[in-house]
Amino acid sequence: MIEVGILLKSEEMIEFLERYDLSVTYHFDRLNEGQSDSYTVESEEPPLALKFDTDQRCTTIFIRNPAAVIGKGFVSFPDLRSPREIEKHAKVNGLVLRRGPSWLRCDGPVRCHHYEFTGEKLTMVTIMSREVAP
Repeated sequence: MIEVGILLKSEEMIEFLERYDLSVTYHFDRLNEGQSDSYTVESEEPPLALKFDTDQRCTTIFIRNPAAVIGKGFVSFPDLRSPREIEKHAKVNGLVLRRGPSWLRCDGPVRCHHYEFTGEKLTMVTIMSREVAP
């Protein structure tokens, strides 16, 4: 299972990359602006994108088709499909709830879950470590 905090060179991550024939893209500060190096993995199937920091630790997981991903067990996150479910989950678990015009975000002590909607349909979930959450 892929989680925020997993190391890029962990056995689980290497197995995932090899199973889906995925490559890792290295990003460095070409313009010398003081940006840290980072790594990304983009996948069409499963519909995920992963971002790793300079220490090669996963900081962000973008899930473009939450229903498909959660059913296959690639990533674990609260399976909440409506704003009402997200509000209830945040309240019951003592999470800080943030809102935007088409999204809700639950901020916990370790990670944040950002849920995006198009109309009533959940279209994307982003899981971020607290260190990178805006």
